[in-house]
Formats: sequence, structure tokens, C-alpha cells
Amino acid sequence: MADGFSVSLIIDRSPADVWSFLTDFANAGEWMSGVDGLRPTDNKEIGLGTRLQFTSRDAVRESEITEWKPKKRVALTSAYGGVTATYTYSVEPDDDETRISLVAVCTATGAWKLLRPGLVWAMKRRDSGQLNDLRTAMGHASAED
Repeated sequence: MADGFSVSLIIDRSPADVWSFLTDFANAGEWMSGVDGLRPTDNKEIGLGTRLQFTSRDAVRESEITEWKPKKRVALTSAYGGVTATYTYSVEPDDDETRISLVAVCTATGAWKLLRPGLVWAMKRRDSGQLNDLRTAMGHASAED
């Protein structure tokens, strides 16, 4: 069973700038609530299958890039127990600006199914502002970054 939320907004930067900032995972701590930044677990090039480590709520966790379409879309999937969360970020031109979208989906199995509505509510409450925070963080970065 899956459920989640979606949001999108316009950023007054080029798609290339937005993609570059979004996928420089060291920046994640600036716009992902409760995350200290994402670090690849190995030295391979970032792409499909890359595993990223982060600390959230005082626990070390991992996420995997489960979709990678350079300069267009990246999906990060994390699984803990019977709960899986996938966050898919899409970047597309919108006139001289960029539309960025987030689709977050939570699936639950076993006894976790009973808690899924609360998990989705918490996920939406915590993360639906990510794109606003990303836009703000990008405003603090220079256009040449």
C-alpha cells in the first residue's frame, strides 16, 4: 500500500544550476529537514545505484539512488523495517526559470501498514517544505556555484 504527497515550485535559476545544487548531496543539510547532508558510501561516480549515508534523528541511515536521469530526475529510496520512502525530484525548464517537483511516496508492509497514515502525515509535515528550503539555500549560493 502506498501513499504520499507532491509539491512543485519555480526557482529563478537555470535548470542546470538547480540540478547541480540538488545533486551536490553535501548541500542536502541546507534544505532537507533533519538531515546532516548525504555522503556517498564509496568513491564511485554518482548515479543509479549509488548508496548515500546520512544522519537523521541521531541515527546513521542509508538511501539509494533508484532513478537517475541526469539533469532531469533523481529518486532517493530509504527502507527501514517494513517502511520504504521514495523521494523523486524532477527538474524542468519553465520559461527562463526552473520548475522543480517532489513526489514522495511511502509504502508499508506487515504491521507497519497500520501506522502508514501517521507516517505519511509526519513525512508530509516534515518534508513538504523541502523545495522552498532548496530555493532559499540556492538564493544564498552564488549564480556561478
